[in-house]
Amino acid sequence: VLNVLNILYDNNYCFNSKKIIVYGHSHGAYLAYLCNAFAPSLFSLIIDNSAWLYPVYLLKDKNRCLYNKFGNLTLITCFDYLAKKVIDDTELLNLSYLYSKFENACNIISYHGTTDTLISHLDKAVFCSNISNCIYNEISQDKVDNVVFKSTNHGLDSDFIELFDYTMSNFNINFEKDTKFDLQNEVVYVTSKHKYIINYEKVIPEITIV
Repeated sequence: VLNVLNILYDNNYCFNSKKIIVYGHSHGAYLAYLCNAFAPSLFSLIIDNSAWLYPVYLLKDKNRCLYNKFGNLTLITCFDYLAKKVIDDTELLNLSYLYSKFENACNIISYHGTTDTLISHLDKAVFCSNISNCIYNEISQDKVDNVVFKSTNHGLDSDFIELFDYTMSNFNINFEKDTKFDLQNEVVYVTSKHKYIINYEKVIPEITIV
């Protein structure tokens, strides 16, 4: 995102630096939250469709499995991720931990289905209730309209463009206007294992792990 902004500035393009929207589904929505925590003054709006709060594929006793049905046959594919063996500090990747360490200023519109088996809608509701500027939308069967929301499962089987239009039309989100963006010079998180320092003095982040 910062590289794109630099290109826009270098080419003298005009844009509203206070209207930077990040929109994701599942792991993409999780990454949106993660980016907002690492650059707390950059994003204006997160649209979250079924973000998990922690990468479940990092759990030691749990593999991620996908199920595909072909008639009477169910094909189960389970993945064992290399990241599980490489990443030694998973505390930093827990959104509940991260969002307890800073005051969120980004508007967040969150959608989560009642039958999501990856992340409980109850956990997501608690998460949103504990952070500023987060609006939680629980999608139960009565809200399935087969246009925007087609199920209550993980991802809601939603139409991504329709969901974006629905969000922008149904929530009164006011964006400030500016041509410059202000990044904190330094963002710091301390876990039980490490101290992470993200420095933005050169705009593109430099990360130091102590």
